[in-house]
Amino acid sequence: MPTAKELRKLWDQRIKDAASARGLKSVGGCVYRADDVYVAVLVPIVGGDRKGESVRLSWRADIKPLVLDEILWSAFMPDEDLGGPRKRLNLRVTGSFTVPGLDLGSAVVQVQLTDDPVAAVTAMLAEFDCLTAEFVAAHPDVEAYLKAVQALPAEQAVWSRNRLREIVSLIAVGERDAAGALADAELARGEHGPMSGPRGSVFELLSVYCKPAEVQAEYWAKTEPTHRLTFVSATRGPITIKLAAGRERGGSFGRHLRQFNGRDDFALILTPIGDEDTYLQAAGSGPDRITVEIRKPGGQQWGVESVRYVIGHPGLDGSALDQAIELPTSTQMVRAAEVFDTDAAAALFTDFYRTGSIPETCALRPAEGWTADGTNVDLR
Repeated sequence: MPTAKELRKLWDQRIKDAASARGLKSVGGCVYRADDVYVAVLVPIVGGDRKGESVRLSWRADIKPLVLDEILWSAFMPDEDLGGPRKRLNLRVTGSFTVPGLDLGSAVVQVQLTDDPVAAVTAMLAEFDCLTAEFVAAHPDVEAYLKAVQALPAEQAVWSRNRLREIVSLIAVGERDAAGALADAELARGEHGPMSGPRGSVFELLSVYCKPAEVQAEYWAKTEPTHRLTFVSATRGPITIKLAAGRERGGSFGRHLRQFNGRDDFALILTPIGDEDTYLQAAGSGPDRITVEIRKPGGQQWGVESVRYVIGHPGLDGSALDQAIELPTSTQMVRAAEVFDTDAAAALFTDFYRTGSIPETCALRPAEGWTADGTNVDLR
């Protein structure tokens, strides 16, 4: 009996081969067909049943005009190099920052392990081609696609992914004022859309995209990135994003810190762009076992130009280094007053992000210094 992995590999290859024979393309486990206007995407999922007697083949399909993602990328990530036509087409199919397509259909079929996968795969692909052809015939251009988008039931139209599709479709047909008004209405009711970046949420950026050029220029200048936020994991390595001044939403630092477990996610570093000798960093073995440090200029009394300090709660210092913070490659020993929970650590990050400093009432224990030539000095 094949393993689940072997089963998926077998079926994936059957799907890829059958798709190719029909003139369909495959990328990232998805099957798609593209023309001058549309890209239709089929997402097949293969799994075995609990008894190991049959295969469950489920699939869903959607469709969207090619231009929608171009508009989204121009508004959301105007400075990103997304490659040539083929790479951009692949991104439309498998990328994260894309406009969701309108549903074409879905189905689930059970196939016995002893049956040839070809029949089920052929039927799935034939249904996909049929649904695609019927939709394109009924909606030959973006204007017709917009009408289909706006025909969704009212309770579904307000879903974030559907609003995104409607806003971008309005822009695609030249209705920028209507698109901007819809984006502004969503923002007014506290909705920001299904994705966000360092310079704003997708609804915010689409709203700006619909405004005059001078308004766009003012917004982009105002949201120029000011900080780098680095997430450190023992299993996937560091990931760094950029933050613009004032763009951090309340609670987001806390959400990152709350994921600390001392194994996977265990450290967070906030650095002002252009000032590598200043940063705030936290490391933890759990959401209530976090140590926070700040590096900043100073320390001439120790013969150094900058110092890394371990931060303590205001008014509490002088106790022994008897609290262990277990990390993937080391154990940090700190004082009881230097152990923070998520909320307290997040407050320090918010202060540092907004003001460039932490409260003066915090205790600071020098740990390490650097001379002008970069020489490291132990200050413990």
